[in-house]
Amino acid sequence: MFYWQRQAKNATAEVDYVLSSGTNILPFEVKAGVQGGMKSLWDYMRERKLSQAIRCSLENFGEFDYIDDKAGNAVRHVRIFPLYAIHVFHKLSER
Repeated sequence: MFYWQRQAKNATAEVDYVLSSGTNILPFEVKAGVQGGMKSLWDYMRERKLSQAIRCSLENFGEFDYIDDKAGNAVRHVRIFPLYAIHVFHKLSER
């Protein structure tokens, strides 16, 4: 498990966790509530040309697609895991 941080002048950004499995990279954003922007996540996914990510928060299980107009309308798919279920993340993410 890793994290990503960019510290350009006047432009800090971070992704909480970056999971790797073989050649696959999966960014993992953790939020303390049910709201919160994910600008850093979108920047990271855009730079790495990734289409999948995980959001862990007080929300229930779910998923959504984000159309990234800054990357030629690329589709970014985010799966949501509630904080209480994080201990079974690997089992659930294999489905």
